[in-house]
Amino acid sequence: MKNEGENNDPEMDNTEIGSSENVNDKEVENPESADKSKLDLNSMTVDELRKLAKEKGIEGYSNMKKAELIERLG
Repeated sequence: MKNEGENNDPEMDNTEIGSSENVNDKEVENPESADKSKLDLNSMTVDELRKLAKEKGIEGYSNMKKAELIERLG
């Protein structure tokens, strides 16, 4: 006999309804915004990308090609 309120469905967890987890917005990436930022980076010159890489503290930026800079910045 099943107790009232007991959940025997293995796919259901015992998380309370209405509970929420702390989610850091910076960790959740929107694929559309990621694509947009890559497009923005593609429209920049190598000098602009290097300046941005320097501001972000990326090591070795001065020897990187445009594709490498976009990969590291994206």
